[in-house]
Amino acid sequence: MTVDEATRTYVQTIVDSVPTRSGDLNAVVRRGGHRRRLRNASMVVGGLLAIVVAVAPLFTLASGPDPMHIAGSRGDTYLVLSDGYEVPVEPEPVESRGALVYLGSLGPEPAFDTSALGTEVMFERQEASHLVVPSSSNPLERNALRASVLVYLGDIETAQLALNVLDTGEVCIFFGNGTDVTGGGYCPVTDRPQVGTSSDPVVDGWLVWSQLPKDAAVVQITLPDGTSYWQRPVARTSFFQVADPDTLAAARLVALDADGKVLIRDEATFLEGHENWKDPLGRGKEHGDR
Repeated sequence: MTVDEATRTYVQTIVDSVPTRSGDLNAVVRRGGHRRRLRNASMVVGGLLAIVVAVAPLFTLASGPDPMHIAGSRGDTYLVLSDGYEVPVEPEPVESRGALVYLGSLGPEPAFDTSALGTEVMFERQEASHLVVPSSSNPLERNALRASVLVYLGDIETAQLALNVLDTGEVCIFFGNGTDVTGGGYCPVTDRPQVGTSSDPVVDGWLVWSQLPKDAAVVQITLPDGTSYWQRPVARTSFFQVADPDTLAAARLVALDADGKVLIRDEATFLEGHENWKDPLGRGKEHGDR
């Protein structure tokens, strides 16, 4: 047997050993098309799930409460933070990490001599975009404050100060230090002067008095030793960090209108450690913890 004959014989043996199969080629094509459709559908479903995860924070933002604005008697724009709680703001907010940040407006300018009121404590006024809103690692949250609206008051020493509204509608005061991952605060702020401390940023003692009368032009604080300080409130809120908390808790306060008329008098209350003490970052009573 020649080499060619041996080769043909070997090939024929291989061919004869292949089992005979029969089938409908169209059915095979249909099965292939069905598999492709299933594979494509799976890819579409996977893509849709990825999109839902990506835009979930946007749905969260869209579902938040819409800010309500009203006109004040002096032409001011007021932002409604909660029922009966309206604060004057600049009308154009900026968006930051899912929250609308408004710049709070100063109270009326005093028309009387303030030199006898003591030492002035001023808010360092900044643009709304200057406030650093801390981000959240939870993609379903707008930000670490869980806030849809903030009203930036300004800076005092190392603290960036803002009123923030939680998703629950509760109004808090936020202490930021200009970084993304730190800050503290207190909930809720009320129409009574409240005293506490903060470890981040470090504030040995602070006093906040909000929901002041809309006509309040000046807030004066007098410590037990007779030392006094005054401030023009922003967004119906005043903030002092001029003494230790125990001293601030014994302070007397008065709010005056632009003509120097007394609108309201009050005394501070020390609330740190009280059962109502809450941190707007949700970290418990020790503000600096994270």
